[in-house]
Amino acid sequence: MQTTNEIVDYYDEVAPDYDHSRFGNSYGEFIDSQERTILTKSLKGIPRSRILDMACGTGRFLNYADYGVDVSGKMLEIAKRKFPQASLFQEDATKTHFESGTFSGIISFHFLMHLDKNTAKQVIDECGRILENDGVLIVDFPSKHRKKLLGQKTEGWHTANDYRLDELLAISDHFRLRQYYGIMFLPIHRLPAGIKRALRGVDALLCRSFLKRYASYIVAILERV
Repeated sequence: MQTTNEIVDYYDEVAPDYDHSRFGNSYGEFIDSQERTILTKSLKGIPRSRILDMACGTGRFLNYADYGVDVSGKMLEIAKRKFPQASLFQEDATKTHFESGTFSGIISFHFLMHLDKNTAKQVIDECGRILENDGVLIVDFPSKHRKKLLGQKTEGWHTANDYRLDELLAISDHFRLRQYYGIMFLPIHRLPAGIKRALRGVDALLCRSFLKRYASYIVAILERV
């Protein structure tokens, strides 16, 4: 089981090179583009002033949200330089300072996969508390169906916690599922550069088909009830 100190130490260390090493390559760029397509559609009509990025890191999605929370001070330093107008806080995501019903939308990407299920439930409960009724929580997680199909195993805490959709819903007491999508069905980043662009559309179709549970990641759009 991971500890908060382990997570802080890890992300404080990788913060200076995080944007480049994670999203400055074909793998990261492709995931980022798919994620942004989903966010743009799912957050339509919600003003940035009513959106929080939970575990905002270096601020990759702060063009969607005016508020951000992260446990890593080093990651937040970079986010503040990129988005000086944003209200950013170094806090534990299981217990923030926000009043109940503060937000209409919460983004939380690349976060639950680091947390054991008990901690993940606490984070989702906190999101439910600070969201208004009918508010939207958008989370992603590695697909357990995919890992089982490919026989993948992960050691340690980093990206180790996968889910089936029903397992996520079982710890999401205050939410119902509005929609879900897949992210990266094909190993686009491993293919020759000449065919990557041609296959992006195919991948997007597969990630919205009945096969989407077998994509690398699942993005769940949850509605507060």
